[in-house]
Amino acid sequence: APVNPPPAAPVNPCPVIVSIEILTDNFPGETTWNVTDKDGILKGAGGPYETSGTLYTAEVCVEDENISFHISDSWGDGICCSNGLGSYKLSVGSRQVQAVGQFAHSEVTSFGSACGATSVGSSTMSLEKKASDEPCKTHSDCLTVCLGSGKCE
Repeated sequence: APVNPPPAAPVNPCPVIVSIEILTDNFPGETTWNVTDKDGILKGAGGPYETSGTLYTAEVCVEDENISFHISDSWGDGICCSNGLGSYKLSVGSRQVQAVGQFAHSEVTSFGSACGATSVGSSTMSLEKKASDEPCKTHSDCLTVCLGSGKCE
């Protein structure tokens, strides 16, 4: 009897997955986002959303980790904290960034040296966020929130 060759290993059709989680604030219709590659080509987008206080998730397929994530709030008050406790979490391959969502009209996070990050292969936010117990003045200084004690949660 002929011997069948072993099945070929499946090929991952997506070299890098960008995972986006958006927790909407009280005005979800103001929130939109997009992912662009190193050439500024749109790879994925989301929003505006319909339901407040809801976790929305999306995945975008990109060629490599050289991407920019742009989140916007059309009213200009971000997604936290004056009108609800919205937030977002962004993963690019194995790298993860979590932000409170306290910004004005928009915030951009870049990954990879081709998109303005300062070192090859590491994720660098355009605004450096501080970790737990580091000193802060406002929520936008922290990965989470700035507590009344002047330290990030």
